[in-house]
Amino acid sequence: MLCQSCGKELDRNSIEANGLHFCNNLCRRFFERGSTAPQNIRITPKETKLTITDLPNSGDQISCRATGKESFYFVLKILATIAIIGAAAYLVYLLPKKATIAVSMVLIYGAMIIVFFLIRNVLLAGHIRANAVLVSERQFPEINCILENQAKMLKMKHVPQMYIMQAGGILNAFAMKYAGKHYVVIYSNIIETAYDCGTPALSFIIGHELAHVKRRHIFKNIMTIPSLLVPFLGQAYSRACEYTCDCIGKQLSSSGAVEGMLILAVGTKLFAKIDVGEFAKQLQTTGGFCVWFSEILSSHPHISKRVQRLGRSSLKDQISAVGS
Repeated sequence: MLCQSCGKELDRNSIEANGLHFCNNLCRRFFERGSTAPQNIRITPKETKLTITDLPNSGDQISCRATGKESFYFVLKILATIAIIGAAAYLVYLLPKKATIAVSMVLIYGAMIIVFFLIRNVLLAGHIRANAVLVSERQFPEINCILENQAKMLKMKHVPQMYIMQAGGILNAFAMKYAGKHYVVIYSNIIETAYDCGTPALSFIIGHELAHVKRRHIFKNIMTIPSLLVPFLGQAYSRACEYTCDCIGKQLSSSGAVEGMLILAVGTKLFAKIDVGEFAKQLQTTGGFCVWFSEILSSHPHISKRVQRLGRSSLKDQISAVGS
C-alpha cells in the first residue's frame, strides 16, 4: 500500500486518517494542506513541533557586546602577540646569526603548523559540503527560517550556510570559515530533538553559533596566533567567548537557553528530568582542584557554570520552560 501524500511504500510507522493512509503525521498535514510532499525530503515518523512562533520579535534589540572578560583577554592576546613578534625581531637585531637561525626554525615550524591547519580546514569543508545536508528553503525550511530570522536580528550582512551532519550521536555544533564564507554545522541529533520537543533549544544553539560569526571570533583567533605561546591564555579567551555567545543566544531564544545546555549535558531524552537548580549549584559540593584544573585547560566553561549564568536572571521561568 502506498502513502496517499508522497506515494512511498507504507511501513509500520504509517497512520490512517479518514480512511486514507499516510507515512506519518507530517505526510498527512502535507496532504491536508493540498500539497504534495517532495520525494527527496526526509520525513520523520514523529509529529513535528517546529514553528516560527519560537522566533524572536523583529522589534527586539539584540546586544552583541562582549560579556565577562572577553575584551580583557582579547587585549591580552593582542599585547602578547605584539610582545612575541617584537621580542623575535629584537633578538634578530641583537644576535643576528644565532637569533636568525632560531627565529627561522620557529617560522618554519609555525608555517608547517599553519599549512597543517589549512589542509585540515579544506578537508573538513569538503567533507561537510559533500556529506552533510545544506539547510535551505527546500531542505528543512523551518530551520532555515530560524537561521535567516536570527541573522537578520543580529544585523549580519551575509547569512552563513548551515549544514546538518550526522555524527554518531554526538551532540554538538560549531562555526567555521573557509574561502571567505562562514558555515554553521549542527549535528543531526540536536535537530531530531527539535522535531520531538520544539525549537527553543535549537534556536538557542543556532543563535550561539551565529554569535561566534558576528563577534568574528575565528578571525580574532587567527590574528593573534603568536599569543598561543602564552600558557592558558588561548583557553581563557575561548571560554570568555563562549559566555558571550551564550548571552547572545539567550536573547534570541530565552526559553531555550538552559534547555540547550541540559541537552549537551545529559542528552536528548533525559534533559527534561533534570532539576535545573540542583545542577546549577552542583559545583558547590563536587568542585575541587581537579574540576578547576580541567576547566583551565579547556576551551569551554563547565556546563553547570554556563547553566548557572544563563538561569541567573529568571531561573524559575527556565525550570518551568524545561519541564513543560
